[in-house]
Amino acid sequence: FGVMRENSTGRLVGIAPIFDNNVSLFTRYLDEQLQLESMLELCVGSSGMFDATLGVQGASLLEDTQRSQVDRLRDFEFDGSGFIAEYRDAHPEGKVLSEERLQILSAFVRARASQLLE
Repeated sequence: FGVMRENSTGRLVGIAPIFDNNVSLFTRYLDEQLQLESMLELCVGSSGMFDATLGVQGASLLEDTQRSQVDRLRDFEFDGSGFIAEYRDAHPEGKVLSEERLQILSAFVRARASQLLE
């Protein structure tokens, strides 16, 4: 969990998007390394801003507006269209976003949203 700041002043603007979780959707992990429980544990227990864990930050920084936005992620699903399809078409030999990866990342986003709203 992170914060967004105004570039020129450093003024706190708001909470950074939930899906980043300081690990950029596990880009450094191979598909076979993606296990939902360990992914969730990493995001809850990892250090965030001001030495608070990401779990503590998530629980304390969500206000009504953010709760409403996060609640909509409980049904989130990567469907393989949009930028994913464009990437696959443009880079057929590149790193593939497998259906298995999209499914586990979708499950992660849904579970993390539910976790934050508990």
